[in-house]
Amino acid sequence: MTTSNFSPSSFKLFLSQHHEPSVLISFKKSSKIACKLALASCHISFLKSCRDASLTPKGLTLKDPVKSKRSRCIMAKAESLLVTAQLNRQRRSFMQLSLDYQSNMKFLEATVSSEIFQNIVHLNG
Repeated sequence: MTTSNFSPSSFKLFLSQHHEPSVLISFKKSSKIACKLALASCHISFLKSCRDASLTPKGLTLKDPVKSKRSRCIMAKAESLLVTAQLNRQRRSFMQLSLDYQSNMKFLEATVSSEIFQNIVHLNG
């Protein structure tokens, strides 16, 4: 049976009928991780743009309680550090997700045929 024209839902049905449950679970997990990787990549790009343009995202802005020139300088530095910290956090998260995705895909590659694996790669792409 050819698997080249499957939609994601019919492909899940095919996997559940022709493979053990761990394959379907791994397929669903790889799909979720692929979405999370794309989102993390967007967050990283956004934070790098903010950092490079010396902008602070609204969620990382701090309220200046003193309202002096010195406190504005301190707050700007703190906001810059927050952007850098958030960027590093997103990069670590991206790396961990990448490792999870790779190990999950290695399991699927070893478990299913190459044609089915290519469909999994295509559907996760």
